[in-house]
Amino acid sequence: MKNRRFRKTVERVQQTIEKTLVICGTLLLLASLTAVAQDNPSATITGSKAHHWAPPGGCVGFYDNICGVGYNGSLGWRVSDHTPTFEYSPAMQFTALKSGVSTKITLGLTYVNGTDATVGILTEDCGGAPCTTPDGQPAYRQLCVGNVSHMPKFQSTNTITVSFACRAQLEQGRKYWVLLQSLANSGIAWNLSNSATGPVYDGVLDGWVNLGSKQTGAMTIQ
Repeated sequence: MKNRRFRKTVERVQQTIEKTLVICGTLLLLASLTAVAQDNPSATITGSKAHHWAPPGGCVGFYDNICGVGYNGSLGWRVSDHTPTFEYSPAMQFTALKSGVSTKITLGLTYVNGTDATVGILTEDCGGAPCTTPDGQPAYRQLCVGNVSHMPKFQSTNTITVSFACRAQLEQGRKYWVLLQSLANSGIAWNLSNSATGPVYDGVLDGWVNLGSKQTGAMTIQ
């Protein structure tokens, strides 16, 4: 019975996502609109502005979907823990462009509510899906894990990024996943790259939902 209920919940959330029903990011800050959010759960949050950012210099690293095109400061994947009612832990796949040891992961993240912090995890690909659960288990599957805090507010920027240290051996041509976890009763936005699409999984109530090929969160692996 519990598994059947979980499957129905996941199916309902996935159908909602596929219909692209969204909640305005500014509404998430208003407790009076919790009932509306419960009726329209969504893994995306939107704002009213979109800009492009082209930083100087070259684009280097194991993977990059920010350099030269920037990210969308007003549209992103929701990362939340019961904010308002659902837990979302998105994961984005990338293919390493070279072999070597990484040093850090840089992300386009913005703060929505609760605690201004999140946890990032790098894991390998297991049959087209992340090798860990949305909660990052088993721990031995984590290639690296780090904390990120002091993010800019949602819709306040499309240029500021945050990073966490990540030393992991990566191999050219292999697929990997970056996933994010929110702290309790908190929410952030993983802003979208202006250039990249690819496989996206969303952790909903501790289980993975395959969303197929979507716009991916802004990230650079160095």
